[in-house]
Amino acid sequence: MLAYYPVIFTTPNGKGCIVGTLDGNCSFYDIIDKRLQSGTHTSVMSRKKWPSRITGFQFCPTDSRKVIVSSADSQVRVLCGINVVGKFKGNRHSEHRATTGNAS
Repeated sequence: MLAYYPVIFTTPNGKGCIVGTLDGNCSFYDIIDKRLQSGTHTSVMSRKKWPSRITGFQFCPTDSRKVIVSSADSQVRVLCGINVVGKFKGNRHSEHRATTGNAS
């Protein structure tokens, strides 16, 4: 199956990256000698629901082990490693969808 990667985000230290897919999966990679080395993979979506694409990542400013993940189903999840440690639900019918990213 062909997978598209709509979101790629580097770690704060520049030694890794997180890749989000259209089917709601996150893959963590290490960057060694300017090459991606496969790391861990996790699904942030519920197994009972139809998967929703990942729309953004943001590292927690106070704890770089935690990553905030937004998705097209208007939910924001907090990952610590590959485990979902928090989940927040937004308004599905709102014009303002939940996204993450750096503010300029």
